[in-house]
Amino acid sequence: MNRLMTVVTVVVLLLASSVAFAQYTTTVLAEGIALVPARQMGMGGVGVAAADDAGAINYNPANLASLDIAPPASGYDPYAKPWNWQIAGTAEVSGDLDFWGAHLAGTNPQSNWGIGASYQSISPSGSYDWWLVGVGARLGGSNWQWGISVMDADLYGGDTTFNVGLLYAQQLPGGPPLRIGLTAEDVSDEFNVGPFFNIGVAYPLMVSGNQQLLLAADLLDATDQLDSIINVGVEFQPCANWSIRGGLIDTDNTTAGLGYDSGSWQVDVAWQEQPGDDEIVATCSYVLK
Repeated sequence: MNRLMTVVTVVVLLLASSVAFAQYTTTVLAEGIALVPARQMGMGGVGVAAADDAGAINYNPANLASLDIAPPASGYDPYAKPWNWQIAGTAEVSGDLDFWGAHLAGTNPQSNWGIGASYQSISPSGSYDWWLVGVGARLGGSNWQWGISVMDADLYGGDTTFNVGLLYAQQLPGGPPLRIGLTAEDVSDEFNVGPFFNIGVAYPLMVSGNQQLLLAADLLDATDQLDSIINVGVEFQPCANWSIRGGLIDTDNTTAGLGYDSGSWQVDVAWQEQPGDDEIVATCSYVLK
């Protein structure tokens, strides 16, 4: 507990001194919508600490070092081979933004590092495309992870931006770890009003048996370079295969989602409230064995 309090104190001090590291999804500020893999969209767009699948690079490259993408099939040993891979595709099912994306991530549990890539496109009034590539690794045998990523985005005027991230994972008794994520997007200030500093927290609770409740929150643009945003989300797993999600984007727009995980295949659907036409997005991912 003393170590946890020390980490929380350090996080608060870093944030207050504008040295905190964080990353937010570009479309949250550009379009006011969390158009990312459907799992995170259904949870209110949170992911700085919570994202742990193929779409993690869109939030925090440090998360790539501890992706949860190994098939949970009986007898499967994620350490039996050097790498575990997941591919995912995201597409708008209903709405006015004509959005789609493709994501790829791999993690090496033996050496505690991973890599990821993502490409996304949105066409609300004109076409905007962006891609990211990055790497994440654990700092020695500690609970800290670091990551770096490179983004090229039309939303940034076509400039290439650089992002860095940290993740601290504190193992909780009898359950998954508490995760605190910190990232800095556009550290070279190509956007002319950056860099942007944000923080995320993901707190898992074991309800009963294999039922799990995940509470998560992100503070985006913490230093208010454009507009600070608070996203909150929740994910409940009533059984091993199904997940139910809900959240709020900037405490205004409601989101909801549903996910089914067969072990190798995973399908997620998310809905987000919008002033005009509500958005519905679906993601289908597959673990390469």
